[in-house]
Amino acid sequence: MKHLPLTALALGLFAAAPSHALFGAGISYGTNTTIVDGETGAVPNAVLPAYLQQYADQNHITSPSLEIARAKVSGLQQMGVKLWVDIPLTDITVDLGSNVAWGSYKSSAIMLDGSGNEVLNVNTGLNTSFPVWGIGSGETPYVNVLNDLTVRYTFLSFPPAISLLKVSAGAGATYVYGTRVVGKDDIKELFTGTPTTGLTNVQAEQQLKDKLSENLYTSTFGGHLDLNVTVKPPVVPIALYVDAKWYLHTATSKATDGYPLAFSGGLAFAI
Repeated sequence: MKHLPLTALALGLFAAAPSHALFGAGISYGTNTTIVDGETGAVPNAVLPAYLQQYADQNHITSPSLEIARAKVSGLQQMGVKLWVDIPLTDITVDLGSNVAWGSYKSSAIMLDGSGNEVLNVNTGLNTSFPVWGIGSGETPYVNVLNDLTVRYTFLSFPPAISLLKVSAGAGATYVYGTRVVGKDDIKELFTGTPTTGLTNVQAEQQLKDKLSENLYTSTFGGHLDLNVTVKPPVVPIALYVDAKWYLHTATSKATDGYPLAFSGGLAFAI
């Protein structure tokens, strides 16, 4: 019983200790509501790659043309990391985060003859030797890396003296780096120009692969609005957080939604 006052004092100090963390570093998982529309249509002014032109010549296909067929994607997986710093003596937080959102879709390039009959259907997807979470076998991956700089203002703390739970809102800038969508508008530059002649099939395919790799990725700048809820127990250097973000003008393709919502929950080291 003689230690009871000390125990009560320790518990009192624990309860009174502010949970407000000046710094945090966390990892998160969630979902991104980006939609990639489906599409079927001719590639404008398409010029066949050499190996497809050779295929057309060998099979006496006159006036060949190319079409793109792509299935719709609705929703992406998302994983991320972030760092945040609370500005002392203010309710302002500066947040730096990076999230990878990914999914996949079925797509193909279709060769038509002059009468509009399908003569060749080439799957543009990837066949991996092992399963990749969130990417269907033989499907084309769609990946975005969203890099965010956010300034948030805490408008609610509970309890006020301890700040066990904080709710904040803010906005910021987003830089997106991601893959192009296989679509008639996004990859038409791969099938324009003068047909290459004098190449073997292997050389022509390698030339096309090189051009695809050079044009596979694209980037853009946009913005976002953010609502954050953080729970930080006193003393313990651990915090739980949930972020809801609305991205603005972040589409890397005409076929994708430029205003998606993203929701993620994370665990952080916070002091």
